[in-house]
Formats: sequence, C-alpha cells, structure tokens
Amino acid sequence: MHSDPPQGVRPLRMAALLAIVYLAFCSAYIWLSGVVAARESASVVELQHTELLKGLLFVATTSMLLFGLIFALLRRLAAQQRELEQHRDALTTAEVRATAGLMAASVAHDINNALTIAGADVEDLAKPMELSELELRDATQRLAGALGEISTLARRLAAAGRDHTVRSMELLDVAAVVYDAVSFARRHRDLRGIDLRLEAETPIAVLGVPELVRRALVNLLLNASYAVAGRGRVLVRLRPHPPGAVLEVHDDGPGVPPERRHSVFAPFTTTRPGGLGLGLLTVRACAEAHGGAVEVLPSEVLGGACFRLRLATSRGPAPRP
Repeated sequence: MHSDPPQGVRPLRMAALLAIVYLAFCSAYIWLSGVVAARESASVVELQHTELLKGLLFVATTSMLLFGLIFALLRRLAAQQRELEQHRDALTTAEVRATAGLMAASVAHDINNALTIAGADVEDLAKPMELSELELRDATQRLAGALGEISTLARRLAAAGRDHTVRSMELLDVAAVVYDAVSFARRHRDLRGIDLRLEAETPIAVLGVPELVRRALVNLLLNASYAVAGRGRVLVRLRPHPPGAVLEVHDDGPGVPPERRHSVFAPFTTTRPGGLGLGLLTVRACAEAHGGAVEVLPSEVLGGACFRLRLATSRGPAPRP
C-alpha cells in the first residue's frame, strides 16, 4: 500500500480560504455589534458614539491580527531566505571543488600521455650504440620537450584549485604548433602503428595558448588511435577560417553514432576499457578558451569520424620563427 506524497501549501486555495474567513468574521461582527448597539443605545447621539467606538475597536483588532500574520510570514520568509543562502553557498563550494577535481583529473590525464611519449625516448636513449648521432640528438630534444610539457602541466595541476581561466594568450603560428604536436604524438605507443598524415597551410596566425592547442590535438590523435584499433589511417588537416583556423582529425574507424555526438565531450564519458573519459574534455576546454567550438561529424575523407576544432581568436600577421 502506497501513501500519497505530501503536498505543499497552495497559495490560491490558502488565500481564498483566508479571505472567506475574514469576510465571515467582519460580516458577523458588523451585524452582531449593530444589533447590540441599537439595543443598548437610548438615543441617536449615544448610538453614534457606540458606532464610533465599535469602528475604532474593529480597526484596532484587525490591525493587530494583520500585524501578527504579516510578522509571522516575514519571519518565515527570512528563515527560508537564510536557508536558501546556506544551500547556495554549499552548492557553490561543491561546484568549485568538483570543477577543481575535474580539472586536476584532466591535467593528470595529459601528464600521463606526456610521460608515455617521454618513456619512448628514454628507451631509445638507453641503447645509444644502436642510434646515430642525429637520432640521439633528436631523441634528447624530444625528451626535453616532453619534460617541459610535463612541467607545465604539473604547474597547472597545482593551480587546479584556484583559477582555471586561461590568461596567457599570445600571437602564434598555429601551423607550427600543430606540426610540433603531431611530431610529439608520433612517439606515443598507441600511434606507432598508424598511418598518420598531416595537411596544413602555413603560416596561420592565431591569438591563443599553444599549450592548450597541443594538448587538444594530442588527445584527438589518441582518441583516433583507439577508434582505428592502433593500425588504421588518421589525417590531420589545418586550414585558415577567418577570423581563426579550423583543425580537423579524420580517421577510418567506425565513426560516432548520431545519438552519441553531443555526449562524447562530457566528462567521464568513454567506451575505452580503462579510459577516464577526460581527453575530449581537454579538447572542449581548448575550444572554449579560444572562443571557438568543437564538434564530431562523419569523415568525408576517410569514412570514419571527423573531430573539428574551430579556433576563433585570430588577428595580425603570423609570428616569425
């Protein structure tokens, strides 16, 4: 047996009930007091005096009742307002903590990607006899770049509980950043067996944050590597799109179903075993920081998925190398 859920106060019904009670009380008072005044008064002057006292008494009584009612309502409203403010403060605190935790998890995810890439260079440097001098120098430079990326990400992780707003915008050649990110990502074990191609017009000037663009592209490449099971084709395209640029990552995997295209960028959404669902969150954060957007479409080039990242903040000529 199920009981009906409790119902809250209904304002219209309560107001109507109070109005009816007040009308009945006033009508009864006026009628009864008029009868008594007419019976007890010996003259017209005395009746007028009685009616005056009766009216003043009525006004005083109703004023006191209204004062008590309004005072009780205002006290209740004030208590509810304080309670709402406490709940709002609690929700704000919880939201700040959740955002900080989400940001920290996202940055930690990218640190893990950089560590994986750095590990590949450490493996190469551990066998110097098998590498030429040029290969050793390249591996050393890549390792230094990976360590610098990890250092930057670690500073962002330390600041995750304070301010997540991107402030350090600079004028950059986004094509150079994309070339660097693709070269960096090729060292990841999940991308070694992939036919990875890059098509980019250069130079393209964008006012932005190179760190965010690199992280976003690396995460898109890792996402594509999972889609093609580590042995398919991936194409990176960069082209100008005034007032900014458009970066696309195509793959020949199974694609993303239409019903999932709006949810893939939500945090902790993943179909990868052991995945955290935070890589595409970095991509969305990059798009928002640059005044752009990110979307997933069917790839007209390779037949799988196409992740399109628009960077909208662009101005001036491309910076010189």
